[in-house]
Amino acid sequence: MPESLRERSRARRRAEIERAALRLFAERGYDSTTVAQVAEAAEVSPRTVSLYFPSKLELALSYITGSAQRLSDVCTARSAGQTTLDVLAGWLQDERQTHGETIGLLRAMLDANPALRGAETPEIAESKRKVNEALAGDLGRYPDDAVVRLVNGAMAGVISALLQIDPKDDGAADAFDVANRLFRSVIDAALPRKRKASRVRTAG
Repeated sequence: MPESLRERSRARRRAEIERAALRLFAERGYDSTTVAQVAEAAEVSPRTVSLYFPSKLELALSYITGSAQRLSDVCTARSAGQTTLDVLAGWLQDERQTHGETIGLLRAMLDANPALRGAETPEIAESKRKVNEALAGDLGRYPDDAVVRLVNGAMAGVISALLQIDPKDDGAADAFDVANRLFRSVIDAALPRKRKASRVRTAG
């Protein structure tokens, strides 16, 4: 169903508040920035900021939370023929294309406030669970299998590194292709031997 004008307006206002907060957290530090200062920078009232983001921590983590929710959604909606790798690659590319400016601000904010890097929200935990389940299905293993957790952790590390790369950095244009090759290598290494042999015979 198409978004209404009111919904689009709310989404724009929320994004403006989010970007203003990330800029201030990067420039002044998370602890030294108040909600009132964020409201002033976004040209809204402090009450408006609180309506969209009940706490300052939720405001700081809002992009990460939203991105994690989008990842959960695409994992849930993936078709029978899609692998977890297909889903992750599509999600990551869409995040960089659609939210590139916000990702840059997030990167600067986390560099200035490293204590926020390990923070987690229910949405982040849920996206990790869904990716873990999808990987388990692809690998023919149980979700709590140590190999599945290892693969999930390796992929999460690559994704985190990708999101921290400035598009203007040397090699940034090649980073996405390299990440895809790394993902495929990790998946291949984790496949049970019988499935590897079957794949080789099929390819031949």
